[in-house]
Amino acid sequence: MPRIFPEIPETAGGHRGQPKDVNLIRNAIDAMSELPACKRILSLAAECTKDETIEIAVADTGKGLSPDIADRVFEAFFTTKEEGLGIGLAISRTIVEAHGGRLWTVPNRPQGAVFCFALPLLNGEAEDELAAYRVSRG
Repeated sequence: MPRIFPEIPETAGGHRGQPKDVNLIRNAIDAMSELPACKRILSLAAECTKDETIEIAVADTGKGLSPDIADRVFEAFFTTKEEGLGIGLAISRTIVEAHGGRLWTVPNRPQGAVFCFALPLLNGEAEDELAAYRVSRG
């Protein structure tokens, strides 16, 4: 499976993110499906933090999550989709936590949701690798 950011360094769990990233991106696309195409904005961001973790954020301009739903979206079998199973985010969080990370959501302003996850980096050289990737991408 292709990686979203091929040059992003490995995390302590030896992963570069793939399944959970894809799930978060698919969810963001689904959240915007009822919007006119010109209003659909999907943003991805990655940042190495000072505490040697990498944080990745997937933001959309969909309808967002009310505070009571935002507290529950990571529960198994809870879904906001008519045909959803409610296991994608629960699995994603389990994977992230199994590798020493965390997964959370915050509102996107003025509209939408941001799903973020943080994972510990494999080594301290990762920030230099990510900076080089940013420069190479312009």
